[in-house]
Amino acid sequence: MIGPLLLVVLLAGQVTDWTPMRSRSDAVLEGSFVSCPDGDEGQYGERVYLWRPRSMALAEIHLGPRGEFAVFADEVAGERDHRGADNLLGSAFAYDDVASRTGRTWTIPSLHLHVAIRRAPGSYEACYSFFVLVLPLPYTAAAR
Repeated sequence: MIGPLLLVVLLAGQVTDWTPMRSRSDAVLEGSFVSCPDGDEGQYGERVYLWRPRSMALAEIHLGPRGEFAVFADEVAGERDHRGADNLLGSAFAYDDVASRTGRTWTIPSLHLHVAIRRAPGSYEACYSFFVLVLPLPYTAAAR
């Protein structure tokens, strides 16, 4: 059985770190993400993952910059506006520490995805660190 295809796109010159974890075999993404400013211009890093599972729509998953996150139902070359209407996380795309100690979660029925993000301890004060878990939603069969 062939699993979903994940490709990562790194934005040059910006500082990010992704440490994958595999405690769940069904996870689309599972790991820790760190976004730090680069030394020259203070720009924060971002990572973009492309998810292409079998027989489902493509998803573009954005981690960063800083505490921003986005999920799009298609792939577009170039920059994307996380504040745009096509971000499936809606207007609450930025992580807010005040929101909850347990983190932020989103359910995206159109892509059958569940996204959970939780603040992680970081080594540098200027960096933003998170635990990220993206899972497929369970499928339910309709009664006939």
